[in-house]
Amino acid sequence: MRQSLRVAWWLVVLALALAACAPEPTSPPGVKGPRTGTGPAEPLPASLTLSASSVLQGSAPITVWGTGWPPGDVTITLIAQDERQPAAMGTAWANAGGIFEFTIDVASLAPGIYAVRAIGRNGEQASTPLNVRGQPS
Repeated sequence: MRQSLRVAWWLVVLALALAACAPEPTSPPGVKGPRTGTGPAEPLPASLTLSASSVLQGSAPITVWGTGWPPGDVTITLIAQDERQPAAMGTAWANAGGIFEFTIDVASLAPGIYAVRAIGRNGEQASTPLNVRGQPS
């Protein structure tokens, strides 16, 4: 009995020593900056991703995903290459993790290059191109 207690005690000491030598945990994917233990790591800047960046005229809707946004509303606009005024597409809602999803109906868009732009409530902005190709002759 005494020897098993001694072995158990040495196992605990060994486990504590190994834990003290373990490296610091790294930041999770999508987060940059060193872990300092004084607060959360700095998030990535707001960004947009499209389910398809090039579509045929008359195609099915595409999805816009946003990451790195402050929680709250995000206004989605579409700007044609030859137009100066953006066309408001609607409003998405970024969750507590800064992620949103929004659907854009591209079926009625004329062929051309567009900029899909998102603007957050605090002025954050991101955009990504969308190419709408004409139907083959």
